[in-house]
Amino acid sequence: MYPRNGLPVMPNMWHLYEMLVVAKTIDPHPDPAKLFNDAIVEPTKRFTLPAVEELGLEPDPEIEKMLQGDYPLLPKPVASYYADWERRLLKM
Repeated sequence: MYPRNGLPVMPNMWHLYEMLVVAKTIDPHPDPAKLFNDAIVEPTKRFTLPAVEELGLEPDPEIEKMLQGDYPLLPKPVASYYADWERRLLKM
């Protein structure tokens, strides 16, 4: 599935990372929060988000459902993984 606005779903990204670690497909990164910030969040803020804001953020009910979904491998509550754009999307 592709998000209508082209923005990554951060809880899903974190869950995928945890799945790969649990399956021993990858070794745990020494600082996954920094990795995600540098590789996903900051490029999204710099490139994707300005384009989306200029074009207009469209409602995306499927992504809203994903943001509130169940991610059993996440050690913290799902909302703690939200990026700024996700908080705005959910009007938090």
